[in-house]
Amino acid sequence: MTELTWTITQERRLKELGINLQDTPGSFSSAAERNKLFQQLEKAQVKSEMKQLSSFLSEGGRVPLEALSEKITTVNSPC
Repeated sequence: MTELTWTITQERRLKELGINLQDTPGSFSSAAERNKLFQQLEKAQVKSEMKQLSSFLSEGGRVPLEALSEKITTVNSPC
C-alpha cells in the first residue's frame, strides 16, 4: 500500500498561507485523512490571518515600508 502525500495544489495553498510543510505530516494512510487535515490547517490559518488583518485595520497601523518611507523623507527634508 502506497502512503499518500500532499497534492501539488494542497502544497501550494499551504505555502501561500505561510504554513511550513516541515511542520506537517509527510504522508497519510488515506486521501480522506489527508484532505481532512488540509481543511483543518487551512481553516485555522485563514482564521488567524483574518484576525491579524482585522486587528491591523482597527488599530490603524502602518505597514513597515510606509513607516520607513516617512522616516527617510523626514531625514532628507530641509529644515
